[in-house]
Amino acid sequence: MNRVAVYSLMISGIIGLSSCSTAAKKVEMEAEVTPPTEQRTLNIERTVEVAYQCLAEQKKQTVRVMYGIEGDQIVAAQLSAAGKITPILLRDLTGTAGNTFRNGPVTWLALSAAAANVDKVNGNMLTVEGKDTIDGKQITVNRVVFEYCKLDSKTTRRLNKEAAKRRAGSLQEKAVNATL
Repeated sequence: MNRVAVYSLMISGIIGLSSCSTAAKKVEMEAEVTPPTEQRTLNIERTVEVAYQCLAEQKKQTVRVMYGIEGDQIVAAQLSAAGKITPILLRDLTGTAGNTFRNGPVTWLALSAAAANVDKVNGNMLTVEGKDTIDGKQITVNRVVFEYCKLDSKTTRRLNKEAAKRRAGSLQEKAVNATL
């Protein structure tokens, strides 16, 4: 079992994520990631990787999400697409509809799922909070980076089959090393 202590996700720096602005032009998002105010210790017992086909600027994009599972609960998520990776996003436990994962300005929204079926359910969208200036005033907006994320079941099966082979190989290697 992997023990991941999340006292604070001391993530500094900038995440560059592409997004659409309200004027439908390409905007390079730069969002400073701040440590969450909430402090939790997670016991990630296993992971499940899920692939989605999402829209980004009206083009299909493959997005992969690694979900961290503790018991029968999904407790964390991390997305990767086009060579970029989000910070670790923690499950929002405030009773929001569906599965919501957040870290600072970054939010992944997915349809309701449990650990047992997360690889069989559609996602939804990734947003990044940013600032816009309207009439000379800065306002906070949620920019949609990926939307309409549909499960890519074929790729998801392949990813998890590969992960199972790696785990089996690792267990065989440990067994051989233990007998030496």
